[in-house]
Amino acid sequence: PEFHTKDYIYPVGFKSEKKIEVEEELKTFRSEILEKEGKPLFVVTIMEYPFHRFESVSPSTAWNEAVQKQRISSQLSGEQHY
Repeated sequence: PEFHTKDYIYPVGFKSEKKIEVEEELKTFRSEILEKEGKPLFVVTIMEYPFHRFESVSPSTAWNEAVQKQRISSQLSGEQHY
């Protein structure tokens, strides 16, 4: 199934990567949309530290947890990262 809101679509299986500078080093943040129990599951993984994986039913929560872990600020909402 495909998931969506009024403003965003969330295709299951979608993946994207974004490089963000953290403490003068580029880190790769991978965003994925999975399905869990019939609902979308938003996952952000910091690829240099694959055990730093953040999951939520909300894209903003997954991204906020990831950027807080790396102590960086982000000007985009979680939805805009996917």
